[in-house]
Amino acid sequence: MILTEVDVPAGEGKDPRERPPAEDDPRPGAAPAGESALGSALKNPWLILIMILIAIDIAVTALSIQNGLFYLYSQIFYLPIVFVAYHYPRWGVAASLIMAAVFVAINMFFISMFASPASVVSLIFIEGGMIVGIGGLISMLFEATKNREEKYETIFLTSQAGVFTAAPDFTLLEVNKKFCEILGCSRTEIVGQPLQAFFYTPEPFEKFSRDVGSGGTSPEMETRLRATDGSYRDVILTGSKVNGSMVTGIILDITSRKQADADLKESEWKFRNLIENAHEGVVILNSLMLITYANPAFLRIMGYRLSEVHGKNFSAFLTPEQEDQRDSGLDLGGDGVSGEIEVRAAHKDGTPRYLRLSASPYFDDGLSVSGLLVMVTDMTAQKKTEEVLRENEARLRVIISRLPTGVILIDQDTWNVVDVNPVIEQLIGAPREKILGESWNRFVTAGKRGPGKERGFSEEVLVTATGEERPILATLVPVDISGKKYFLESIVDITEQKEAERAIREQLEFVKALMNTIPGPIYYTDSIGAFLGCNTRFASLFGVVEEEIVGHTPEEIPFLSEDLGPDQHAKDLELLSKGGVQVHEGRVNTSQGKGRTGVFYKSTYNNAEGYVAGLICFIVDITDRKREQESLEDSLREKEVLLREIHHRVKNNMQIISALMTLQQHNFADPAALQMLQECQGCIRTMSLVHEQLYHSGSMREINAKKYLSELLSGIEASYLHQPGVRILSELDDIPLSIDTAIPLGLIVNELVTNAIKYAFRGKDEGTIRVSMRGTPDGFTLTVKDDGIGLPPDIDPEKTESLGLQLVFVLSRQIDATVEIVRDQGTCISIHVPR
Repeated sequence: MILTEVDVPAGEGKDPRERPPAEDDPRPGAAPAGESALGSALKNPWLILIMILIAIDIAVTALSIQNGLFYLYSQIFYLPIVFVAYHYPRWGVAASLIMAAVFVAINMFFISMFASPASVVSLIFIEGGMIVGIGGLISMLFEATKNREEKYETIFLTSQAGVFTAAPDFTLLEVNKKFCEILGCSRTEIVGQPLQAFFYTPEPFEKFSRDVGSGGTSPEMETRLRATDGSYRDVILTGSKVNGSMVTGIILDITSRKQADADLKESEWKFRNLIENAHEGVVILNSLMLITYANPAFLRIMGYRLSEVHGKNFSAFLTPEQEDQRDSGLDLGGDGVSGEIEVRAAHKDGTPRYLRLSASPYFDDGLSVSGLLVMVTDMTAQKKTEEVLRENEARLRVIISRLPTGVILIDQDTWNVVDVNPVIEQLIGAPREKILGESWNRFVTAGKRGPGKERGFSEEVLVTATGEERPILATLVPVDISGKKYFLESIVDITEQKEAERAIREQLEFVKALMNTIPGPIYYTDSIGAFLGCNTRFASLFGVVEEEIVGHTPEEIPFLSEDLGPDQHAKDLELLSKGGVQVHEGRVNTSQGKGRTGVFYKSTYNNAEGYVAGLICFIVDITDRKREQESLEDSLREKEVLLREIHHRVKNNMQIISALMTLQQHNFADPAALQMLQECQGCIRTMSLVHEQLYHSGSMREINAKKYLSELLSGIEASYLHQPGVRILSELDDIPLSIDTAIPLGLIVNELVTNAIKYAFRGKDEGTIRVSMRGTPDGFTLTVKDDGIGLPPDIDPEKTESLGLQLVFVLSRQIDATVEIVRDQGTCISIHVPR
């Protein structure tokens, strides 16, 4: 049997042998829709062949009768009948009748033409009857065979199992539609392929081929076939050899069943794993209330092993006082469950366990209750928690009653007062009994409250029993107590706070007014440098509106940043980071475009926690002062030049006087007069040196003591020191000296050193004069010390007639100095000059 189609004809429930009308109608001469019968017949090779055979039959019959043959040509009329019966089984009998009629008609026509004997006529009718009989028999045989083939073809095509036929080498010859569906491909992709190509692994094919190849039938075997998309299909395969050569086989797809089995096993594993790892206890009871299974959670709750509870009655684990629960706690009557119950059971160690039991029945095949599945929840910790909660509730009630804040419990549905603490009684001025049950809206400003209106922090006005209104700060939160919804509100009397706020506002207004009376611009910022406000002078000077700059930094207001100076904000931030005071000059531009110089006086202020909260800046316009200062500085520079010139001229004049004295020394023969002239010359040189130092110094007010005295000592040494063994040593600090101090001090040093050179080393070949000047906390000390013969004991330096010592004391008093004389291994005179 060779099939050309594998698809079942359209329309479920119809006979697959039924053909569609018109173009697929196999009846001879049946024309497709829209086409004539003749046109259809000319396109049907079978009808053409049959018509040719009929024409040949007619021609042969005519020739045979013409040649006197009446017994040979009737057999050729069976050929068209055979072709019709083979290809059109249902029309075989009709074809026999038609051919018999044609045979009789043709013979009668030619017999009458050729005058054949009468005996031949009877023979013709006999032959015609034989054509009808034999042709009808052939047609019925072909029709029966065709029906059987169509039935097998229908079974082959519509089978719910995959069917295939293969050659002895297992090359697939034919497959049905189900086989294609199982492997997910078309017939053309399968036919001609080796069967082993579709096996997932080679071993099952080898076994199948051995069983079939041995001439027997392969028993049913489970195997896995590979679909064209790479997936696999689990199938049951069986097959056998037909007629010793062709192999036929059937495959039944069990992939879904295998997957269902796997899913069922997985579900069972998950269910068991869920029960085994559940936090709640699970117990299975049979119809006698005996435990047949208990999960680890139940065993952990009760402290037993599975072997100790298996087969025991569940009620045996209840405590003795639970007798009623022993009998009716778990009931299998009625609908199978008496409902969820709470019981008290005994742990293995005797401690009580509070359990919640929830039972569900399970049924046998007859839908009768076979037992119970009991979920066991350990409520022991919850019971202890509830006990603790009750204790805490009592403790909380005591605490709330002691709180300095008012607390009210309000029904959410009605806004009636449920409970209050003593502070509320004091605020309202009424006892607790007068408040409970009243609407809370009665005690607050009308319109502020209403049923269902929830709030957080808010300011309200409390109306007392006497009608007095008091400002309060209320905090409202929803609470759930035992399934009932309430509002818990806390109240703080803020009457004093409001008074303080009013006083602060008044103070702020005063400060604001005070700032506006100050003629200089003022601004103040927060901790990040953003403006908090300014006075009217600042606003008018820089052309801003206070409300527009508040909350912005200077960087966020470009024109203001340029007017104040690009670095002002950075300086503000620097000060805010450190705190304290900052004073600096800066250039500003006013709204009229004028540049001004100002001094920025900035100071930070702290918040209540002691952290920097912002800064205040007061700008003083010093433009005019700077101009006056610059004018004064110019004038001062001119005066300094003039004064420097005066010192220079004084020094020159003194040097001229000194030079004249030097010239006059040759005219003095009296040594005493010459000595006096030299002493005057030394004093002039000393004063001249001061003016020279002032001329060369950077300041017209003071000179450097070290440099001045060093040059003075060098001049004295050059003029008076003629003894080789006598030295002058100096140790001088860098101390600034004013002109009022420098001239007297220089004269004192000149007098003391020259006196030491003249009188201290009489009779001695060598000696040392030490001159030192050291700074002290309250001034400085000048010391002139020699290691000579010293002053005689009977000489009082202050009352001596010596002009030099008298000059020392006079000059010391002139600069408010004190003189100290020490006579020890020479003479040491110390002069302390205060600041």
